[in-house]
Amino acid sequence: DPLVAAAAAALAAAVAGLVVSTEIILGRLLDQMSQAAGRFHGDTAERILDFPRILSLTEYRALEQFDLAAFKSGRDPMATYNAGIPDHGLFVFLAAVYYFLRSPYDFEKTLAASLRAGGEVSTLCALTGSLSGAFLGEEALPMDLVEKMQQRQWLQSQSDALLEVWEKKKS
Repeated sequence: DPLVAAAAAALAAAVAGLVVSTEIILGRLLDQMSQAAGRFHGDTAERILDFPRILSLTEYRALEQFDLAAFKSGRDPMATYNAGIPDHGLFVFLAAVYYFLRSPYDFEKTLAASLRAGGEVSTLCALTGSLSGAFLGEEALPMDLVEKMQQRQWLQSQSDALLEVWEKKKS
C-alpha cells in the first residue's frame, strides 16, 4: 500500500532527523518527512507540508482535517472521530505527528494528549512516543517505562547500530 509506505518512510525520516537534533526546526523536519513520503504517495507528502497551518488549528479542527484526508485517501464512509482515533493508517500517522509537534519538548505531555484522544491509541501512542523518544532521548523517558520495555538491550543495540550506519553514510 503506497499510503502506508509513505507514512512509514516519513516516520523513519523524522526519527533519523530527530535522534541527532537538539532543537526542532519545523521546516527542515517537514521537508525531510515530505521528501521521504513523496517517493511513495504524493498526497501524503503534501499533507505533511501543511502542518504549519494544521498546528494553528484547535485539536478538534486538526482531527477533522485528518478525517477528511483519510476519507479522500479511500476510506469509506467518513468516520466520526468523536469516538476517538479511527483505525486508519493515514489518520493515525497524521495524528501522531500532530501530537508530537504540539509539545515536542515534553514526553509525558505528548503521550498524555495522545492517550486522551481515545480510540486507536495503542498505535497512536507507539508512534508519538517513538518520535518523542527519538528527539528527547532515553533520559527524558520515565525510567519505569524504560525498564519494563521488552527486549530493551536488543532494541538498544539495533538502534545504536542503525545510528552508526546512518552517521557513516552522512560523512
